[in-house]
Amino acid sequence: MFLTRKIGKILRGNSTPFQLFMACVLGMMLGFVPGFSQAPGLLIALSFALIIINANLVLAALVGVLAKLVALPLIPLAYSAGTFLLDGPTQGLFKTFINAPVLAFFGLEYYTVTGGQFLGVVLGLVAGVLVSFGMTSFRKKMADLEKSSEKFQNYSSKFWVRTLVWIILGGGDQKESWDSFLAKKFGNPIRLLGIVFVVLLGSLLYILSLFFKGPILTATLQAGLERINGATVEVKDAEVDFNANRLTVTGLVVADATNLEYDLIRAQKLEADVDTTDLLRKRVRLDKVYLVDATYGEKRAYQAVQVGRPPKVSDPLPPDELDDKTIEDYVVDSAEWKEKLAKLKKWIEQASGIKDKMEDQIAQLPDEVHEEKVALPRPDYFYDRALHLLEESPSFTVGEFIAEEVDVPFLVAETLNIRCKNLSSHPHLIKEDKEVSISSSKGTLGMSLFLGGPSGGEGVTYEIAFFYKGLPVDEVLSGIKMGGSPPLQGGTIDISTDGNWKSQEGAMFVHLPVTVYGERHDRCHP
Repeated sequence: MFLTRKIGKILRGNSTPFQLFMACVLGMMLGFVPGFSQAPGLLIALSFALIIINANLVLAALVGVLAKLVALPLIPLAYSAGTFLLDGPTQGLFKTFINAPVLAFFGLEYYTVTGGQFLGVVLGLVAGVLVSFGMTSFRKKMADLEKSSEKFQNYSSKFWVRTLVWIILGGGDQKESWDSFLAKKFGNPIRLLGIVFVVLLGSLLYILSLFFKGPILTATLQAGLERINGATVEVKDAEVDFNANRLTVTGLVVADATNLEYDLIRAQKLEADVDTTDLLRKRVRLDKVYLVDATYGEKRAYQAVQVGRPPKVSDPLPPDELDDKTIEDYVVDSAEWKEKLAKLKKWIEQASGIKDKMEDQIAQLPDEVHEEKVALPRPDYFYDRALHLLEESPSFTVGEFIAEEVDVPFLVAETLNIRCKNLSSHPHLIKEDKEVSISSSKGTLGMSLFLGGPSGGEGVTYEIAFFYKGLPVDEVLSGIKMGGSPPLQGGTIDISTDGNWKSQEGAMFVHLPVTVYGERHDRCHP
């Protein structure tokens, strides 16, 4: 009964064909949006458009519910349509939309979002034409009966007929004739009250953001850093000054994802210059990042929690690819060292963009190669994205990172100075040189890495230099398995290396000559 009364109000009300047509189109498009997490900007924009454009809200709600029910079984079709649009002849157009300010939040890189909107527009246009034509035809028929049929006039004037119509179809506008309903074609396309509502809602949200921007930003930043780090991240407070384009984070604690009992870094304060233009493109670029009062490798008061999927452990080499002697025959705590070396390799691949370059090259192989080697996984209709269209710039970039006087547990009475340039979530998209430089305050320790420029990736040589002065001999040899007594005891050694590495055909080749200078202090043995 509720539904028939709403339909009756549409037929016997002041709605024009334009209002019904726009209600069908916008309602259908809203119904085909997968969710807020994929397309927040699109969902908000369509909702505001429905409020501002003078569309029939009741019909839009009915069409939206119907569209949501229809969209679920049509998800594979929407995915296919999105694949055609994003990877087909219109790819260039959508690439511009996806990387444009504000439109970047519309989620058009999701295949189901783009394909779903295409289906929503098509079905909305069809529904709009049918509903508008049906309403016009109905009103025309009723107007003809009202003027030419005495039987219709007699029945429509009876009390019980009017009561029955009111119960089933609602009251409608009884003061106007069907001819007057039929004469309404277009009407005012803009709802003035809708504009007022959107302005007031925007003002209210802005005022609320002034009061709660600190907690909201803190929670968002903490969640984002935990996804990147893979383990617990604590943020005491975070603030953004948009006038000065400045981000300030206090009480930053980043747990070590590989050893949850220790922190990778702690800092009293982090300050960074933010590129607000990139924020509108759903990118985060921090031009200069300063860490204040930072420490490395401190033990936590309680164990951190791993976030996301655990890191994939590489399969061990088969026996026929190993020498007779392995690392276990020479090094104490060899498992720990193997884990550290694997993490170092992974970090180098990520920082230099080797892994991303290799994945791009694999993606460009002919389809028949993929079919022979790898079975294609079933598509994730809700979350698969056209990531290759996001190549304008990385989603997260640090132009320059500076951390001075960082306390570390293995350096006594010394601190580290760390400077990095052009670190990114997608290093192979960075055109500038990527560098890392670390030095101790008294010159005991130093390291520099050159991680490549615009041509970084497969086949490119990367440079590394490292030195450590005054390293105790006993501490170094305590981790080495040797028969009998160690050949050296006491004294110190200086270690330095200046070499390079490169990745080629899926393997990493390292050229790292090591130079050792020793100062020996003989000791008497009993």
